[in-house]
Amino acid sequence: MESTKPTQIYQEREEFFREKCEFWKKKSHSLSLLRLLVFLGLFFCFLCGFQYWRSPDWSWILAGFFLSFVFIALVNRHQEVSKQKDECEVLADINRDTLARWRRDWGKLAPAELPAELSAPGYGKDLDVFGKASLFQLLGTCHTDSGRKCLAQWLSQPAPWGEVKQRQEAVVELSSKLEMRQIIEQKSRAIAKSKTNVSPFVKWTSEKPWLLGKLGLLWLARVLASLTCLFVVLKLTGVVSGHLWGLFFFINFVISIAVGSTIHRIFGKVSLQTKEVRQYHDMFEILAKEEWTSSYLQKIQEQSSACDQPTYQHLRKLEVMTQLADLRYSQMLYYPVQSLTMWDFHVLYSLEKWQASIAGKAELWFEALGKWEALCALAALSHAHRDWTFPTIEEKQKTIEARALGHPLLSDEKRVANDLTLGPPGSFLLITGSNMSGKSTLLRSLGSAVILAQAGAPVCAKSLSLPPLQLATVMRVEDSLEEGVSYFMAELKRLKGVIDKARELSPEQPIKLLYLLDEILQGTNTAERQVAVRKVVHFLVRQPALGAISTHDLELAQVEELASVNNSIHFRENIVLTEEGGHMSFDYKIRPGIATTVNALKLLEIVGLNFET
Repeated sequence: MESTKPTQIYQEREEFFREKCEFWKKKSHSLSLLRLLVFLGLFFCFLCGFQYWRSPDWSWILAGFFLSFVFIALVNRHQEVSKQKDECEVLADINRDTLARWRRDWGKLAPAELPAELSAPGYGKDLDVFGKASLFQLLGTCHTDSGRKCLAQWLSQPAPWGEVKQRQEAVVELSSKLEMRQIIEQKSRAIAKSKTNVSPFVKWTSEKPWLLGKLGLLWLARVLASLTCLFVVLKLTGVVSGHLWGLFFFINFVISIAVGSTIHRIFGKVSLQTKEVRQYHDMFEILAKEEWTSSYLQKIQEQSSACDQPTYQHLRKLEVMTQLADLRYSQMLYYPVQSLTMWDFHVLYSLEKWQASIAGKAELWFEALGKWEALCALAALSHAHRDWTFPTIEEKQKTIEARALGHPLLSDEKRVANDLTLGPPGSFLLITGSNMSGKSTLLRSLGSAVILAQAGAPVCAKSLSLPPLQLATVMRVEDSLEEGVSYFMAELKRLKGVIDKARELSPEQPIKLLYLLDEILQGTNTAERQVAVRKVVHFLVRQPALGAISTHDLELAQVEELASVNNSIHFRENIVLTEEGGHMSFDYKIRPGIATTVNALKLLEIVGLNFET
């Protein structure tokens, strides 16, 4: 299996599950017809059996009862078959989407917007972290709220190197568990489809219990229930002849009426929340029963457990208790049982005792589940791109060293890889080249690699080593008519953010700033832009920072204070002009030194803007 290409694996799995889905569809259709025939049969049997009310034909009636049981069995079987069909259909869709991600066919994938409760990092839009054709969409196997939130946080906040190393080990372990990962995604898709919200459940587990705070009422209910049952037994055995049990029965009934609305309101709330959480049961069970070797997965497994039992067992207990609380819906049975045993008080006591035992833990359960789902997303990326590598992050390292670095959001057919060295602090990488030659793509390739590296994911490169980095970018700048902010002012604000981050770091810290600046300060005149850019760059090279800047200002490399601290690379284009017009091609490969060609005027000719008469 491991020697087979990932695309072939996903294609075969999609075809397999499509075939299984068709099989279950046919079986479902057959069962539907059979159910109809059995129903008509039992109806006919009962009609024949009761056609003469004074002397019913019991042979027909018994046959009708038999067919009734057959019909119930067929209904249950039909539900199982429908469930199998739905699961196979989802698993087929999962492999179809995996292929679409591998091919970077973004139009076939669901949107991947940032979770509403989170805010995007400053580099989010510059490096396509969220939204269409983004890193978040590339890693789009998380569907639960906790999973999506965790993955978004990992892409927005770099983790310490120690944790990154643990995540990498977990991703390697999960990468080989394709079947399990896709089952988890299938379960999480079902949760997302039903729009399950576990926040009320988590909130309830931390609330103060109602009955446990009223021990007097609890013990009164226990004593009254015991006395009622005792006198009923004594009455039935003939030990006493009076009807004292009836007095206690009446007292129990009055107390139940007095506090019943409060108890039933609690039952209703818990029952609703239990239905929401029930869908997570299978995911918790898979996580608990698996034997993990990586320490990070073991920690997640431990975090997802409550007290001395796995979470799924605790949730199973909760389901049983909520089912016991449903006795209130059977009016004919409820009032006699409640008046005799004070049933509601015992069930509520068990519920609140369970609630108190896991107080403060439920939030950790879903947080652990979110981490696990996020790791599965990183593992899916690793499995689909086996030629990608896990980077090394060393605190003492002062440079970024990359071999065959490519942009992760481009398909294999379009991606061009380059070797790259950035640093040490006190220097910067100057990238020049003509329009569309690849300068911005190189900056985004580096930025995306840093994001993935510090999230614990593999990166699109043959090798990558770097120090711990804090990322800051200025690339896609937008003005705001509503806020009255011009393009130039918006760009200045972004630059100030980069400068502020540089000032916050000290040379003694292992964390370095990585700034990526793409054609900055275009919103002003050429003379002022050149002066301003040089001042910004001169400041940044004196900070504990690594950086790369793309520019059309070819003279920047010759500025006296920057000439000795810049490492210049450039991209080249090839333009062919003919009588019919012309075309331009790029190889997107970096070369040392400053660009020697420009293409703006030639582009005018290619698109037909030739003003010569």
